[in-house]
Amino acid sequence: MAQQNVGFVGVGRMGGPMCRRLMEAGNSLTIFDKSDAAMRPLEALGAKRVDSPAAVASAAEIVLASLPTPPRCSDRLISAITAASVTAEMLTVPGNAACSCEQLMGETR
Repeated sequence: MAQQNVGFVGVGRMGGPMCRRLMEAGNSLTIFDKSDAAMRPLEALGAKRVDSPAAVASAAEIVLASLPTPPRCSDRLISAITAASVTAEMLTVPGNAACSCEQLMGETR
């Protein structure tokens, strides 16, 4: 499998381990999280840290997001997804909240 330039928004409890696996598989990784502490271990492994979801999207061919609440989806992720070629959300929220995020994303394309 070819190496990918992957962006990841939300690198905490769930996103962090996913990021490590992506890097172990040889992918380059650009990350953002509101928590500085969540980004530090990944940065030490070689991930490129940026200051916003939009910066993640502009640096990556694929953007993944693992965010814990719907409000974070709407106010942080939406600005990032418009620039990415492929976007996947892995939200830990009720199904109806994920649908509202999907609707918001559709409106920005």
